[in-house]
Amino acid sequence: MELNPDLKSIESQIDCLARLTGAPGSFVEQVRQLFVRKGISLQEDATPYLPALEQAFKREETIRNSAKKTQKNLDEVQQHFKQIGQSYRKQIDQLKKIRESLQRTARNLPDKGVATANAPAPKGKKRVLIATKRPTVVTRPQRDRSYPMVPGPKEMQ
Repeated sequence: MELNPDLKSIESQIDCLARLTGAPGSFVEQVRQLFVRKGISLQEDATPYLPALEQAFKREETIRNSAKKTQKNLDEVQQHFKQIGQSYRKQIDQLKKIRESLQRTARNLPDKGVATANAPAPKGKKRVLIATKRPTVVTRPQRDRSYPMVPGPKEMQ
């Protein structure tokens, strides 16, 4: 940053630094008011104040550029979240369509006599709900009343 050596007043140096750094008018006015509040005329020689003025304007420029980069990054992050949200919604819609298709297919399948939690048990069978992953029908135990035929010790084996 090169200042014009012909400009000697504080006012002219502030204006020159503002042009070189692109400082906003509000910051320039704050710098001017700082001198005025301290009782320093803006027409005085700027030489003793030049290092402090240059540092102040450089810092303001750095902060402003950093804020712009941060805002740009925030905008990009916001756009990414928007895209993620749209993808999520598309996946949810696809899953709903798949579920509806599976439900339609299940309704069109012939009944195989399997009881589910919502369907009644087939005739002659008692409906019992068991905590399993698959629907189950429990029937009454059936016993074979005849005794097995086992050859005795005197019979041919």
